[in-house]
Amino acid sequence: MTEELIHPKDFYRKLNTAIRSAGGVTAFARAHGVSPRKVYDAQDGARYHEEVARALGLAVTVRYPVIADPKTLVAGTVVYEKLNSFIRASKSQRAAAEELGVSVSHLSNIVNARRGLAPVLAHLGFMAPLTRFAPLVRPVKDA
Repeated sequence: MTEELIHPKDFYRKLNTAIRSAGGVTAFARAHGVSPRKVYDAQDGARYHEEVARALGLAVTVRYPVIADPKTLVAGTVVYEKLNSFIRASKSQRAAAEELGVSVSHLSNIVNARRGLAPVLAHLGFMAPLTRFAPLVRPVKDA
């Protein structure tokens, strides 16, 4: 993988440093136009808010570890591609659903992103999703 992902402990380190240098949570929130509640939630580890991550120049991303090599993290699109390949190889969605141990309607909802991937992850060779942070890409201005 070529993208640089930041572990949550490094996110907290950056967040706490930024809060300290701003003079507190409310000062940080005011400076970045973010609700203080969201900053407190992020600082307490209750929830990662996009706005707080953006204030630090980061974007929240979800990655799935591969069972064969847990240090390899893949995006959700890779998991969906593997799921769709599995369904095509099974010849029908009904056969794939039976093999995965879910109902046909449940599998249909997973494929259409109306339900999470959790019931099929292990069968496809992936572990539970992890939250990571990616540096925001700044658009390059044309000369």
